Amino acid sequence: MISDIKEVFDKINKERYVVGLDINDSFAQISVCKADSDNPSTLAIMENTEEYNVPLYMLKRRTDGAWLFGKEAKEAEDDGVLTDNLFEKARLGKTVRIDREEYLAKDIFLLFLKKVLLIFPVMVTPDKILSLTVTLKDADSDTIRMLMELPGMLKINPDILHFVTYEESFFYYMLYQSGELQNHNILLFDTSGEKLRSYSLMRNFFKNPGVATVDVREYVDFSSEAPVSYEKGEKDALF
Repeated sequence: MISDIKEVFDKINKERYVVGLDINDSFAQISVCKADSDNPSTLAIMENTEEYNVPLYMLKRRTDGAWLFGKEAKEAEDDGVLTDNLFEKARLGKTVRIDREEYLAKDIFLLFLKKVLLIFPVMVTPDKILSLTVTLKDADSDTIRMLMELPGMLKINPDILHFVTYEESFFYYMLYQSGELQNHNILLFDTSGEKLRSYSLMRNFFKNPGVATVDVREYVDFSSEAPVSYEKGEKDALF
């Protein structure tokens, strides 16, 4: 009996994990996969629920100074000052005033991410993380510079931190699909924001090596057939 228990704990101690963190202006989402598995799981905010998106809210409670995040922060709006649009404010280097104190939006945003990452199962400790990949809509230099503070907060090796855009994430995802699916152009729709967003992955098999492009478009009205003009920062991604 004791040897069986020891064997289980030894196995747990040897397991390593790959972590994915999806961040946008509205929410964050986290997924975990064992290093020897190809079946990642997205972590729910609470057990036995299907709520995977953590709303990007922070609130400092007046009664005890505790920081609440996500849905809990929104629901406690009357107990403190609710801070939203954190990602944008952090990228722009803005400050946030809470009662009589002023904070860097970046510091509150990074605290939000730290709390989100505490959703990890108890066995996923920092020393067991082989890779942490952050997926972003726009991986600009200022955003990357800010997020490079994550390893220090999480006590992980900075070398295991990686960044990809949504276009790259789509491309890498398709690399692991069946050959039958890879032989066709693929269209992906994102309805998580206020606008419908489409990602079109096209492959050119007549070049050697092969070339794949991801075309991104946004639709103001979901029922409209004509895509709007590209907004600033949007472009085709070439792989």
